[in-house]
Amino acid sequence: MRVPFLAAVSNHRSSYGAAACLLASLLPLACSAGDESGEAKLSGELAIYESSFKDGASSLHYGLRRPGLPEVTVELAEPVAYAPGASVELAGRFDEKGHFVASSVVRATGEPGLGTSTQALAQPTQTRNVAILLLRPSDQATPAPWVVGKELVANNLFGTASLPDFPAKPQNTDAYYREASYGARALSGNVFDWLTIDPLVDYCDTNALRTAGLAKAAESGIDLSAYQHVGFVVAAGCGNIAGRAELGTPSNPGRYSWYYYEGGSELFIHELGHNFGLQHALVYSCSSGGEAVTIAPVAQCTENPDFPQDVWDPMGIRSFAHFGGYNKMLQGWLAGSNVVTAGPAGGDFTLEPLELASSAPQLLRVPADSSLCPADINPCFYYVEYRQPIGFDGTPQFTNTSMHDGALLRLGGDIDTTGNSLGALTRLPSVHPPIQADTLRVGETFQDPTGLRITTVATPSAGGHQNLVIRVSRASRISATVALSSGQSGATGSYCADVKITNISTTAVNGGWLVRLNLNQSTLSSGWNGTFTSAGGSLYDVTAAAWNATILPGQFTTASFCANKTGASFTPQVAFTTSN
Repeated sequence: MRVPFLAAVSNHRSSYGAAACLLASLLPLACSAGDESGEAKLSGELAIYESSFKDGASSLHYGLRRPGLPEVTVELAEPVAYAPGASVELAGRFDEKGHFVASSVVRATGEPGLGTSTQALAQPTQTRNVAILLLRPSDQATPAPWVVGKELVANNLFGTASLPDFPAKPQNTDAYYREASYGARALSGNVFDWLTIDPLVDYCDTNALRTAGLAKAAESGIDLSAYQHVGFVVAAGCGNIAGRAELGTPSNPGRYSWYYYEGGSELFIHELGHNFGLQHALVYSCSSGGEAVTIAPVAQCTENPDFPQDVWDPMGIRSFAHFGGYNKMLQGWLAGSNVVTAGPAGGDFTLEPLELASSAPQLLRVPADSSLCPADINPCFYYVEYRQPIGFDGTPQFTNTSMHDGALLRLGGDIDTTGNSLGALTRLPSVHPPIQADTLRVGETFQDPTGLRITTVATPSAGGHQNLVIRVSRASRISATVALSSGQSGATGSYCADVKITNISTTAVNGGWLVRLNLNQSTLSSGWNGTFTSAGGSLYDVTAAAWNATILPGQFTTASFCANKTGASFTPQVAFTTSN
């Protein structure tokens, strides 16, 4: 049996570093023999790739490269915070596949740091040239043109059609980027017909696919030098992976992307977004005392970076939704006047719809307490935006959703003014826990554990569209949750519920508190352990009884009520709270 070269040298730790460097010299890459631990050291530029799975999952992959030299696949135990293209030094070992398994990654000496600012990064208008190479392994049949082919891909990407079966598609990737960027970014280019490549052992090996595709293109006389982006649509599968892209930064976009039997507009939007430096848009689930809440200290919250499920941003679930305000700000599409940051005193802020090209505020940043910030985005901000059924955000897939009903709230980091870093992972918390994707409607308030309040005040009409008025304030020192105690099922009959009022401050609440409830499709029939007063429509104010007006720090009291259902959407919600 032939023993792989690296398997043989791995039994001799003292010579491993030298052997690894021998392999690196054949690649070639900068390498030192390492130390007595037997680890080799490599240096070069970090490459980052993002894989998108058909079920919505994702994963990160890394490489190390120098211009014009073969790239080495790098295996990392944990994601790194460095941007694509960063000069790094790796320590580790090669495995039997020739991958470098890194035990440590450090930024190279002298590599500049990154600055941050509240201002958007200004970007000039750009038309990005895109080439798509269709690759068919010689042992695979050419897919039917309505499955994936030159005409279909060109139509989905550029809205061009050359066959009667493919009428021009207005909802294409180029049209999307033109609208989402307010005209700052456009796409042009070509889709080249099927190129036949030799079969590969592993079609998930995107380095091998890129090498084979570029070689076949050159052999066929295709000059790719004028194209800033090159995509490979492959007539072969890679398990559950739909696409993969090289991550870039706003000022230095990635060039390559891969698509497995896929050529849809939404996937092109998503993967090119990675090229432009956008990371995934996640959902954020928090709990307190065993109950779902909108936000909580980091230790009480969970997320799954491998399943980006933000339905309002194509960097979450792939769709035609506009990029979220944070991602638009990162790209420089929202200028300084479009972004306003709330100060310590709070106040009222009017936002225009995110879809419009405007010089007015469209994105509100509210600083969040550091205890609520995930490690990768500390300091962090609540990003508040408003969507209306305009353009791509008015497509049928959003008709029966709450996208346009109120404020969208995300948790995100600061913006790098140099444009040389990836955007942060954004988190979409549940404003109506445990519902994962919803908006903050007029009259509703989000309150975090520090007492910061964000309230949707009104949606006044102006200039032929609606705006959104947001109020930022410091709330009472209590939080409140409502939970059904009976009658949970069925759209008719009655139910009873308990309102739990907790003192979240460090001092006693003396003299009273108030919780406003929205009973939605139900009407109050009785209440106890508090005073229940109608506040108009389905809103009711719950105030303290004499015996529970005082709540000590960290303690809670409970008021209860029963109500009659008038429809299926009867579940009560807390609108806001106040205290003395």
